[in-house]
Amino acid sequence: MYWVGVLFSYWGRIGRRTFWGASAGLFGFLLVYQYLTGGLILELMGWALWSYVQSALLVKRLHDVGWTGLWAVAPGGGLFA
Repeated sequence: MYWVGVLFSYWGRIGRRTFWGASAGLFGFLLVYQYLTGGLILELMGWALWSYVQSALLVKRLHDVGWTGLWAVAPGGGLFA
């Protein structure tokens, strides 16, 4: 139950080790998923899941260092400017 909360919830805080471990595990999962699946729809679903989970991890890490979670949107904001 702990990892479900870490990966899918935007509330709370996580430490550096948990952040990097979960990010590395998620990246490895995405690589294997991309290798095993074929088809555009399944690949887009994998990227959508990765984006959601990675943003939840980033927001919790930002909370841990005392910043607002809105800083998580800043890197993506440059894409639309």
